[in-house]
Amino acid sequence: MEFREAYFSPTSAGQKPALLNKLCAGVEVKIVDRAAYDPIRADVADVVGAWADELAAFDRQRRPYLLY
Repeated sequence: MEFREAYFSPTSAGQKPALLNKLCAGVEVKIVDRAAYDPIRADVADVVGAWADELAAFDRQRRPYLLY
């Protein structure tokens, strides 16, 4: 799976249209290998694991700026 930021404006809503026609942020999920992807077995650990390298790089980058 690949993830990227996505922006959209809902054009229809249920009974509480608080976000109707307002810009919303979200995540687009792209399945890169349909033969290997099993939606029944995919779980949160798979999603978080896909971000492990980027998360470690962010942690290294922010470390000098932490106050405590």
